[in-house]
Amino acid sequence: MATHLVQKPSESTWYVRMAVPADVRLAFGGRAKLIKTTGTSNKAEAMDKRLPILAQWKADIKAARDSKADSGDEWRLAQHTAGLELQAKLSSAVTRIYTPLPPIPLRPIFHGLSVYQRSSPNFAARAKMLLQIDSPNT
Repeated sequence: MATHLVQKPSESTWYVRMAVPADVRLAFGGRAKLIKTTGTSNKAEAMDKRLPILAQWKADIKAARDSKADSGDEWRLAQHTAGLELQAKLSSAVTRIYTPLPPIPLRPIFHGLSVYQRSSPNFAARAKMLLQIDSPNT
């Protein structure tokens, strides 16, 4: 049976060390092992002091596993919802890209020309004569 006790090189103090299971490492900040000092250099005292530390760590691991089990498949629902939102955004973007825009209404280039035409009754006749609009064959 593992004692979970270690001494660091060139130190006399005993430490409690325990590996964190991979499935709950995220709950422990990504740490792969937990280490805590017993505060003593006597191995017999360290053996007694390690028990409450190990019990607390094991309780923390159990609590992390229980909370992970409680959350269950909630992540699937969150993923599904996020996927639907992304799909809606994509559809909206595609619709905006491929929907033709309404034609832009053209404004007269020489808006002053119509004012001139109204003020001069012979304007249309002179314009037709100059442009030869009446007879395209000539």
